[in-house]
Amino acid sequence: PKLKRAVERYQTTYEGDGQFGLHEIRPLYSDLGLDDENGKYPLHACDQKHVFVHLIKKASQSNNNLQKVAIINAVAEAIGRGGEAKFQTFRDWLFDYLWNVTNTPWKEKKTIQGYAMPRVADEKWYADWYFIMGMYGMCEKGLYRTPQQKSAGLDQVVFPLLHQMKDERASTMVTETIRSALPAEVMNFFSAKSLRQAGINQAALHPSMTLFYLSAISGHDIDSSTQYYFDPTDVGRGLPTINALHGKVDLKTPVAVPTLEALGAGDLNSALKLMDQVLWVGICTLLRRLSLHHC
Repeated sequence: PKLKRAVERYQTTYEGDGQFGLHEIRPLYSDLGLDDENGKYPLHACDQKHVFVHLIKKASQSNNNLQKVAIINAVAEAIGRGGEAKFQTFRDWLFDYLWNVTNTPWKEKKTIQGYAMPRVADEKWYADWYFIMGMYGMCEKGLYRTPQQKSAGLDQVVFPLLHQMKDERASTMVTETIRSALPAEVMNFFSAKSLRQAGINQAALHPSMTLFYLSAISGHDIDSSTQYYFDPTDVGRGLPTINALHGKVDLKTPVAVPTLEALGAGDLNSALKLMDQVLWVGICTLLRRLSLHHC
């Protein structure tokens, strides 16, 4: 009985993330920047970029690969748990003009907490939330909902694929998707938990990172009564950690958002031509533009 109580306290304290002994699961970082030398070093190919490239190359209109890319990116950027992307709904999203970010509030299943989640752009396509959501929306009809989905109340959910399964299965699906894209001999070192590990480790490596900044995104208890006075709806509180994840030297770097200012004021025709090209993008066109394949 004493051991049982001790284990229960341990799991409660660490919100289910506690683990005895050495970690078998490894972090899945955004981009290691390494060459596996044709399979000689398989762990060099184990990052989110390789997973995304694999899924996009095999994408079709029926296998939901682009939705899976968007799910993994959403979880990784939120330093979340695998199945928590299931609770993303468009009705919660809004653009914050003070901080220049899209706020996609994140909900934790285990702790029943919710807090603001800033999303930002990036020069690298595989780390750009706007690009990945646009890819999912335009190339895989990510905004379309069937009459059946609408009648089931799924018209506002961001990732309907996750609503075809139980919460626990959603996390397993993320794990299976990650492993399907990695070398067979090392794939079991990685799971949905690898995304959360990577975010925490990458953010923690920044010399200006603090537990206050990190907990604003990860949701972890910082063992201080101060946390109970934080405003969970303040999207700016999570920006230092997001900037760390995107490699910013200064955690207070202002966020820049994509604009059409380069077209010039009042140039409506050019803007319409640009949007016409952007909105008609098939999977083959996407592959060519990312230099991944020529259909």
